[in-house]
Amino acid sequence: MKNYYEILQESPDATFHDIKRSYRALANEWHPDRNPGDAEAAHRMSLINEAYAVLSDEKLRAKYDVEFKSNHFVEAQTWHMGETEGVGLWPMFGRDASRMRRGSHPGPEKPVKKWTFNAQSKVRSSPAVGPDGTIYVGTDGGHLLAIRPYGARKWEFKVGAPIRSSPAIGLDGSIYFGCFDGTLYALDPDGNKKWEVYTKEEIHASPLVGPDGVIYFGSGEGKVYAINPDGSKKWEFKTGWRVRSSPALYEDGTVFVGGLDRKLYAISPDGNKEWEVRTREGVHSSPTVSKDGTVYVGSNDGRLYAVNPKSWLPIGKGKVRWAFQTGRAIRSSPAIAEDGTIYFGSYDQKLYAVTPRGRERWSFATGGMIESSPAVCPDGTVVFGSLDGKLYAVSSTGRLKWEFETEGSVESSPAVGAGGTIYVGSNDGRIYAIGGVEQA
Repeated sequence: MKNYYEILQESPDATFHDIKRSYRALANEWHPDRNPGDAEAAHRMSLINEAYAVLSDEKLRAKYDVEFKSNHFVEAQTWHMGETEGVGLWPMFGRDASRMRRGSHPGPEKPVKKWTFNAQSKVRSSPAVGPDGTIYVGTDGGHLLAIRPYGARKWEFKVGAPIRSSPAIGLDGSIYFGCFDGTLYALDPDGNKKWEVYTKEEIHASPLVGPDGVIYFGSGEGKVYAINPDGSKKWEFKTGWRVRSSPALYEDGTVFVGGLDRKLYAISPDGNKEWEVRTREGVHSSPTVSKDGTVYVGSNDGRLYAVNPKSWLPIGKGKVRWAFQTGRAIRSSPAIAEDGTIYFGSYDQKLYAVTPRGRERWSFATGGMIESSPAVCPDGTVVFGSLDGKLYAVSSTGRLKWEFETEGSVESSPAVGAGGTIYVGSNDGRIYAIGGVEQA
């Protein structure tokens, strides 16, 4: 059956007001009068009208919901939508399994350093925040750190190689991370090792935890793994070269991941290839999946690709809808705001805001290349780091709200915790907690 909630970019618990608001926004974008001669727009508008006709009618919606809930995994739907409060405030790279990077708390209007934690080595790993506010992050010195919300060390777990993979928090509080020694580690909430899975090459990518607890990650040996919560292997998928991209998961169980073999892969829930899309250079960037199923990913060729993973659009699944060109390689992973705007950084030192149709809304220049992946706050503020050593907050219109300077380049991607506190690592060897202006 058609997923009318997906078509209107809303969740199944959306109110009538939410449905109406989304319908108006989508109709404004896709109406044929605004897109003369565009077959895709006409098809989209037809689906939007069909979905709205059902979901705006109380009786028709009630009947639809009964069938919808019997045919879909509601748990996967809520996980995909970013409703992860029961798991953690920011439980993995990108916050949720689709990697949309939307925070649930507004960020600070003015930056105040709440605390710093001296990690004694570069911090390229991006923080994860658990349900109790504990911050988890790896270091180049080979430590997985657990830091209390007020900045004190809770525990640390030592390995023998750098940790640039960002931790992921499971449904039971387990912490998963990869290491340059080729191992995926699983720890309990107290920092004790539960199990490990060894691969033959370094693990640069950040693991993803699905709604069923399965852990997905890529390895430098060119494989993508699915590991059960007990540490047993569910499946492995072989690509053509190294995998540094972190996987993203759609609600139907499809896994998307990029490879340095210049490809974006779609992998079925049982580990088989559904399709692949070739780019001109390797893919370091991690894919992000929007509510309507479009997959966005950057490439070292300097392009952001929008790929249609489904067959209900005229262009067919696994086809590039558009590619947006920047000046240099894209290793930053895209964030998707509530209005559908895609934000990402480029090695050309700019943060870009692009519409779902692939048109530039604005760009914001920094003083260094951007590898950090942005986080989007509920008010539309975009927070990201730059290799110029600064953390930036930019409004949804492209205006600088504030900047915060560290003493090293910022490759780490920010996480948004309770009260809008921003957590990020720096190559100056510190983890920063940045909050709002303190009241007198």
